[in-house]
Amino acid sequence: DSLDNKTDLGGAYSLFPPVGTTNLSSIFASPEDFPCNDNTPGELGWTVSKCANGSYVPPQCLHGSPCYEMFLGETNWNPGWFEAVVKNLNLQFTLVFLGWQGLMNTVEQFNAEGRELLYYWWEPHPLHLKFPSRTFVLPEYSEACSKTYAADPHQSGVNCEPASEPLMKIFPRPLKTLQPDLYHLWNAFKVSASDQMDMMTMEGPAMGGPGNLTVEQAACEWLRNTSVDWQSWLKIQPRTEVEASTSDNRGLGVVVVFCFSLLALFVLLLGVAVLYMWKRNTLLIEKLDWHPEASGLRPQRPTLDLESPLNKAIKTIDNLLQGQRAVSNKELMQLKTLLTTVGNAPNLNQLLDPS
Repeated sequence: DSLDNKTDLGGAYSLFPPVGTTNLSSIFASPEDFPCNDNTPGELGWTVSKCANGSYVPPQCLHGSPCYEMFLGETNWNPGWFEAVVKNLNLQFTLVFLGWQGLMNTVEQFNAEGRELLYYWWEPHPLHLKFPSRTFVLPEYSEACSKTYAADPHQSGVNCEPASEPLMKIFPRPLKTLQPDLYHLWNAFKVSASDQMDMMTMEGPAMGGPGNLTVEQAACEWLRNTSVDWQSWLKIQPRTEVEASTSDNRGLGVVVVFCFSLLALFVLLLGVAVLYMWKRNTLLIEKLDWHPEASGLRPQRPTLDLESPLNKAIKTIDNLLQGQRAVSNKELMQLKTLLTTVGNAPNLNQLLDPS
C-alpha cells in the first residue's frame, strides 16, 4: 500500500539489515572513495545535510534511534530526492550508497542468502529478471509535490515517488520531406516497458539477462514472435514524378558542375605550364652576358647541362664569341632562326660585330 507521512512499518523493519551492518571498507579502498563522502554535500548543493560513514542519516535516525539500511548506487541518481522522501515520510532508514557495481553485487549476495533488502533501481532492466523484486510503493508523483523539491534534503519538501522519464524519439524536421519512409518508421515505432522486458529475457549474461542471445538476436526473435503489428511501422512509398525529376535534375547538375571543374583545372594547369616554359627560356638566355665589358674582356660563360635547342644555340654563340672554333653557315642560319623566335634574345649581327 502507499505510504503517508509518519507511517509506522512496525515489525516490517526487522526484515532489513540494521544500521551498521554494511562495511563499506570491504567495497572501497578508503573513505574518500565512498560515493557519499565529505565532498558530496558541496557537489550536490547541500548546505545542511551531510554524509556520515558513506550514508545519509535523516534526523529521525540520529541520537541512537533504531533504523535500518536502504541501498542506493550513486548520489547523482535523483540527487537528494529519496533522502528527502525518507526524511519527510519519517521512515526509519538510512541511505547507504554502494556505487553501481557495489549495489548490483549486494543485490546478488542478499538473494543468494535469502535475505530481504530495500534498494533503488529502475525498470525495465534485466536485473529484475535475474532477481525478481517487489515494488515499495510511495505516494504518487504530482506537480505539487515536485515544486517542493530542494537540492538539500533538509530543506526539501518532496514526499512522493520521482517522475518517470520515458525515452524520447528525436529526429530532424526535414526528415519528413527528405525521407518520408524513414520518418514514418521512426514516428510509428513504439515498444512498451513490457516489450523491452520480453527482449531482455532472451539476452545473455553479457547484458545481464538470463537468456543466451545478443541484443540484436533478441530483438530479431521478438519481432518474429510478438503480437505487435510492427509491419505497420513500414511504409514504402514510390517516388512521385516530381521527386524523381528533382532527383534526376540534381544528379545532372552535379555532373555538369564536375565537368566544368575539370575543365577549369585543365586550363589552369596549361597556363601554369606555358608560363613556366616562357620563364625558363628567358632565364636561360639571361644566363649569358651578351654585351662586352668596358675593358673589352668577355665574362666567363656558365656551363649548361641542358641539351635543348635553345641551350645548343647558347653554346654556339659562346663558341663564336670566344673564337674557339669556326661556325658553319648552317649553324649560323639555325641560330639566326632560333633567336628571331625567342623574346629578349640579342641581335646576331651585334654578336658577330660588337663594334
